[in-house]
Amino acid sequence: MKDQKDKMKELKRITKLVLKGRSGRDIVADITYPLNVNKLPVVIFCHGFKGFKDWGHFNLMADEFARAGFAFLKFNFSHNGGTVEHPLDFPDLNAFGENDFIKEIEDMSVVMDLLFNQAQILEGKDNFMALYPHLNLDKLSMMGHSRGGGMAAVFCASENRISKLILLSAVSDFAARQPDELTMKEWKDKGVVYIENTRTMQQMPMFYNFVQVFDANQSLLNIQASCKKMTQKTFVVQGLDDQVVPSVEAEHLIEWLQTPYFLFVENGDHAFGSHHPFEGLSLPGQTNQVISSSIQFLKNT
Repeated sequence: MKDQKDKMKELKRITKLVLKGRSGRDIVADITYPLNVNKLPVVIFCHGFKGFKDWGHFNLMADEFARAGFAFLKFNFSHNGGTVEHPLDFPDLNAFGENDFIKEIEDMSVVMDLLFNQAQILEGKDNFMALYPHLNLDKLSMMGHSRGGGMAAVFCASENRISKLILLSAVSDFAARQPDELTMKEWKDKGVVYIENTRTMQQMPMFYNFVQVFDANQSLLNIQASCKKMTQKTFVVQGLDDQVVPSVEAEHLIEWLQTPYFLFVENGDHAFGSHHPFEGLSLPGQTNQVISSSIQFLKNT
């Protein structure tokens, strides 16, 4: 009976919340939550490389967390290639090319500032301030997919206001994903490399500044060191058929974490059976298992 009542909760989504960024570009976010519920725990979701907050099933995922009694906040990294006006896909490839890990950490800090009433809200302020008294910031969690999972681990290592972390298909080593020496030399000589997006057929640039920023911040961006430093209870979720992030990376994360919980999903690929665009009304593939298990982790640990 209780589960049925949870399913019937009326939901609301603040669909466009624009925050002043620190890196020359603003951040667009949304928040989904149940109506008539006080002291909502908050979950912050970080998308991955070549991702965005409205990818695939992510809005349905937000709905499921909201039905379970959470406020679910997701956002686009400021340099993910989207814009405030067009947050889906990659209309601004130059911004994508200018992205780096430190810009993403700064974006995550701005989102945290929002929750602690320290961010500059450019759009959607009235709606957010109406919700704000109903948020329980003593129960604040973060969730990241793929590269967003690695970024979340790095961020949580120095953010004790976040109590729990969920890592979905998360990378475990940024350095290991750097290209070989010859490709790196060509990247430096030309100042840019291009990565094909097989879905949109775009040639997506990455400027050499990405490498320079990483080299200058390798200690900060060491996921192994971050995991060993973290105090958050952490749930590692990994598909056993993931061709993008192999399951050995999840095994490394589990080994390094102080308080790990984990789920290996049979036949699960990198997105657990989801894809973009996704227009269905129910969760695809194994995403229902992933989300329900994540919710139980947040509620019961």
